[in-house]
Amino acid sequence: MLKLLFISALLFFQIHVSATAEKETPEIELIQQLAQDGDAEAQYELGTMYLLGEGVLQSFITSYSWANISRYNGADAKLLFDFLENEMSMNDISKAQALSKRCLESNYKNCGS
Repeated sequence: MLKLLFISALLFFQIHVSATAEKETPEIELIQQLAQDGDAEAQYELGTMYLLGEGVLQSFITSYSWANISRYNGADAKLLFDFLENEMSMNDISKAQALSKRCLESNYKNCGS
């Protein structure tokens, strides 16, 4: 049931974002900058964008990494984690955790996949 609700919410978000795709570039850049500045909500939003592939190349690993970082900084990322952990292999989760660690240790300077 939780998975169905989460997928429904993601589809709504995806339809909304797709309908306004031309307006997304400045917003994406702002979210990325805020995430790299340590803003937990922007980090969660960036994780959601990587999950959906909206304005960025879709990547569950990068999505999980940003969700993990947002959780570290105080965001409630449980819904995103529940979904990703059901879709990802343990190997991919390990890669995402390593990416999160590298990003945090570099003070958000080395957060790419």
